[in-house]
Amino acid sequence: MQLLFNPKIKQVNNFIGSKANSNRIGFCGQKDSFQKTSDPPVDFEEESISYANFLLKGGALRLDPLWKLQEKDANNIKLKELAREYKKTLSIEDKKTLLKHEEKILWQELEKPEIGYFRNIGNLRKKKGVELPVVKISALNGLNRMLQAYSALDIKWENNEEKLKILKNVMKNTPDDSAYSFIIKNQCIIIASFIAPAKEKFAEFLEDVCQNDTNDKIRNLTKELLDFNKYDEAKLINTLKNNQENNDRKKSAIKALGLKKSGQLIKILPEIIQNKKTAKSIKTVAIWAAGRCQSPEIFKVLYKIANNKNRNLEDREMALHSLSMYIKKNKEQVLQTRRNIIAEKSELSELAQILLDKTENKFNAQDYELNNLKMSKEDKAKYIEAKNKYIQTQEKLNPQQKNWVDRALLPLGKVVKNIVENGSKTYIMKDTATFIFPKNAGQRDFYSAIELGGEFMDSNMAISTVIFNEAQLNRKDKHNTLAHEFNHNFTDDILDQNDKKVLADLYKQAKDTDKCLDYYAALDEWEYFAQGYEAFCSVYKPHVSMIYNDDYLQGGGSHTRFTLKRKDPALYKFIEHCIKKYNN
Repeated sequence: MQLLFNPKIKQVNNFIGSKANSNRIGFCGQKDSFQKTSDPPVDFEEESISYANFLLKGGALRLDPLWKLQEKDANNIKLKELAREYKKTLSIEDKKTLLKHEEKILWQELEKPEIGYFRNIGNLRKKKGVELPVVKISALNGLNRMLQAYSALDIKWENNEEKLKILKNVMKNTPDDSAYSFIIKNQCIIIASFIAPAKEKFAEFLEDVCQNDTNDKIRNLTKELLDFNKYDEAKLINTLKNNQENNDRKKSAIKALGLKKSGQLIKILPEIIQNKKTAKSIKTVAIWAAGRCQSPEIFKVLYKIANNKNRNLEDREMALHSLSMYIKKNKEQVLQTRRNIIAEKSELSELAQILLDKTENKFNAQDYELNNLKMSKEDKAKYIEAKNKYIQTQEKLNPQQKNWVDRALLPLGKVVKNIVENGSKTYIMKDTATFIFPKNAGQRDFYSAIELGGEFMDSNMAISTVIFNEAQLNRKDKHNTLAHEFNHNFTDDILDQNDKKVLADLYKQAKDTDKCLDYYAALDEWEYFAQGYEAFCSVYKPHVSMIYNDDYLQGGGSHTRFTLKRKDPALYKFIEHCIKKYNN
């Protein structure tokens, strides 16, 4: 889940990594028997930073001085004490205390990455040349995961002003030409969006980035976020009318104006949409905004686009979504448009049918997905039996939630049985922070993929056992977290070596040609495949989330099957190949 910051959506991202890529280590490495301590020795930070710099310059690693210095690491010693206590009591209060201390360690390592390098040296010495950037990424990943745990346990962030200063300094001290600078800065913005004590403070943070950062992608991102957080209708309209502004800025302005249902935007939308000189990317987001900024003239424009078989698929898909927003004012015309598209038997027919079924209250009916598939009674019974073994829940799912599960599993429904036999299950819990095996308390995960890992397992999930919060079932953007996670199980347990080789090649091609759906899909072939499969399972996404439908930075929860087919047809065909090969 997760996915870059969206001011409207609480973001959760639950994937740990594939079993092949994981490299789990303990939190202190060499020794596990320390004496209790109360106050931190004043020399630990200075000594550990000095020793880390010595090693980073090529100094030889000697275990005796390393162990002696570890014995001065009061934060790590306290971590072990709290972890031991939680293992004994398994109480929520002890869990909260442990999580807060883990958060303290992550902030310390983010502010002073040499300490993080020293602490996790067993893993980070493998990252030659990028050790300190990896420490920053790991700390930020850990804090990002901590957001989920804090949300589940209703823990409040503390000392947020000081933490914002740390994030500012990290961004300031991360040159654009340094390794992984964009990932580090991007993560800093995500964390700041959640911990800022007030909306105004986050706006101040973004303005500081805009004024002082030299990375164009980061500056454009912060400007877009400012459009939402510091809404100024007149300024945004001027952005649209200014020929000197780039298309990204104009798209951002339309998104912000559309979300606010701007009266000024209503006046100029028809011209933007119908002008042949309007850039395609701007036209598509304008068609999206036309669903919120409504007028009779705009409805006629949308109606014409949706019913035009010669119009490009992207515009027609968006127009069909936006027309749905007029269902109360123009019900018969909207319904007739859907029926016309269903009758076309085109790529949009399935979406039109879903939208029609939603209006007629059929979409969330019992077994909607199952009944739409041509399955024999025997195959259906086998699937339901396997699904009930794969999905473990604390409470009975309602029909809408069951359909959400079926949407994720049915394209590969016949392999669910094999996945279960390999030991994989999915736990849908009221929270994930307390459903962690006690033996993992206080430990951290690191992976071979630099952009992943570093989080404490207390705020995380277990490999091959997908665990996520029940809130994922009701996400407003309808991102199908289960489809993403189920795909990881499929890749680990079912996909053969030949197809894994094909997948690796597809990922490399997509990365080289900028065809990955979003920044998360670009991390590695496993996320590339999982994000693509989630999109493949998503014929429909709500109109409000379609604003990010084709957005590389913020589109993780909003892609549809049409986005995938349009942007990465090779991955689309590979998923079709997998369904045909493994689901027979």
